Amino acid sequence: MDAEIYLMMHRCRARELQHNVLRWRKARDLSARLEPVTVRLKARLGWVLVETGLRLVQRASLNRHMAG
Repeated sequence: MDAEIYLMMHRCRARELQHNVLRWRKARDLSARLEPVTVRLKARLGWVLVETGLRLVQRASLNRHMAG
């Protein structure tokens, strides 16, 4: 293989890799900015599920108490 073609091929590949690095850095930065929001949303969703479960248990308990 000609040395110039070899160098051109590696330069092209280096540009592709640099492009990928920039794309991944942007994605990582976006993820880092969204992380506090997603953590809060997960916590809120968890507590909503706990509250819903407690209401269902309470309702079932009241229904059994009223029926029996």
